[in-house]
Order: sequence, then structure tokens, then C-alpha cells
Amino acid sequence: MRAHRATARSAWAVCIALALAVSGCVSLGKRPAVKRRYVLNVERPDAAAGPKKLQPRILKVNPLHISPRFEGKGFVYRTGDKTYEVDFYNEFFISPSLTIAEELRAWLRESGLFRSVVSSRNTLRPTHILDVDVTRLYGDLRAKSPHGQSLP
Repeated sequence: MRAHRATARSAWAVCIALALAVSGCVSLGKRPAVKRRYVLNVERPDAAAGPKKLQPRILKVNPLHISPRFEGKGFVYRTGDKTYEVDFYNEFFISPSLTIAEELRAWLRESGLFRSVVSSRNTLRPTHILDVDVTRLYGDLRAKSPHGQSLP
């Protein structure tokens, strides 16, 4: 009976040691994964040309709508004709809809086509309204992509 108890204790000790090792309590020297966050920064090539004559128009840019397939912060890669992957380690710093809207407003503001370019929260009465639907937002990693590959 005592031999049976000693064997049972040894089995429990081995199970506990394995559970600790598998659960990550024991470091095997691996470095933790690092997430990288990116922002969009769009600049007009003609911005240095000097101020332009501002038009009397006011443009309101409504909140962007991005297809639910691509609205997350993680980068999406197209790997096949009908397959996509989300990159856990590389992502937008803020949601793509907010990032794209912010850069779009800045781009249009610098164009000189409008006296003012505002968000939907602004109280100025717009002469023009811009609604944007983004249907695709991914890096195309297919081997024979007609769009090329520019991602690392």
C-alpha cells in the first residue's frame, strides 16, 4: 500500500512539473513577440509649391466605412484567390477608418480646392459632402499578383 502511495505521489509530481513547463512558467529562453504599429503619413508632392488660391467651397468628409473583412487594426494579407491572413504582429496604430479619414482630410485641405475641409463633427455648413466606402484594404502576397508585392 505504501509503494502504491509513493508511486501516486511521483506521478502527481511529474504531472505538476509538466503542467508548469507547458503553461509557460518555465522560461526556455525565447524572447516575447513584439507587435509593430504603423501610421499612414500622406504628403502631397506639390505642397511645397506655396499657397494656392483657396476656393469658397467647404467640404465635409463623413466617417469612412471599411468592409468588415478589413476594418480591424491588424494588417490583412491576401495569400490566394480566396484566402486571407491577419498579421498579429503588424497593425495600424489606430483603426484604419480613422487613419484614412484623417489623411484624406489633410490631403484635400492641402489641395487648395476647398476653403475648409472638415469632419462630420464640425458645425460649418458644407457646400460639398464626401462619403467614402473602402471595399478592399490588404497587401497582395499572391505569387502571381498583377499588383506586385511591396510588403516585407
